[in-house]
Amino acid sequence: MRARLLTLLVLTLGLQPLAADAIEYRLRVANLDAEAYFHYADRDGGDQNTPFSLRRLAEALSAGRLPGGAFVPSRDLQTADPDVAAGFQAVPAQALAAAGRDRQWREIRWDGSPGQRTVWVIRGEGLDRPAVVGVGLPAPGAGPFRHYLVYGVSASKEKVRAARVSQTVVDWSEGRDDLWRRFVGPSLALGQGPTVVVSQNNNLGFADSVFVVIEAGQAPTTYDVAIAWRQRGRGFHNPFTDGAAGGSDPAQR
Repeated sequence: MRARLLTLLVLTLGLQPLAADAIEYRLRVANLDAEAYFHYADRDGGDQNTPFSLRRLAEALSAGRLPGGAFVPSRDLQTADPDVAAGFQAVPAQALAAAGRDRQWREIRWDGSPGQRTVWVIRGEGLDRPAVVGVGLPAPGAGPFRHYLVYGVSASKEKVRAARVSQTVVDWSEGRDDLWRRFVGPSLALGQGPTVVVSQNNNLGFADSVFVVIEAGQAPTTYDVAIAWRQRGRGFHNPFTDGAAGGSDPAQR
């Protein structure tokens, strides 16, 4: 009897998650009005995919200097459900707590293992600034924060950090790996930090969805992502067409 109990104890311990080996990761997301986002962009001679530095934006967020009006409300950071995770060939992650928010960031934490792929979802409600027009990510190798263009997957011939697909493709691929295998996987520049997939809502009056794809590093890491949102078809200061970045000071609006 004692031998059986000992055997059961060993098996039970062997089946427990390796909590001591689990690593805590964090994702922080700032959902910003496009004018506020581009106000902190600086042209610095980057390449065509990352034409602007967002160093000043990262500094302002870290210091808590951005006013409330710079942020877009009703953008929830969520764990991807199992069907969505399967579409990205990702592990369904379990957040350690519900997504919290300080003055600047929405944050979510989870335990994972190096190399494990997880997907996190930003969903919006209502008609307020529904379109994603830019993504801020750290440059590869924990480099400075930069603005990345969002490319349609069918148009991109090179690996990108931010890609766009239609909501129809995402819905059609739920529960299967077609989304990753046939569409976004071949287009994303993995191994350089977080990557982002923007799903354009079929109803253009409603908000896009954003999927943040993370392949976990070897050590505890905080991943920062900034998303620029605006109204569809509504003008705003665009550094690509107006020349210098800058825009109006969000603190004055």
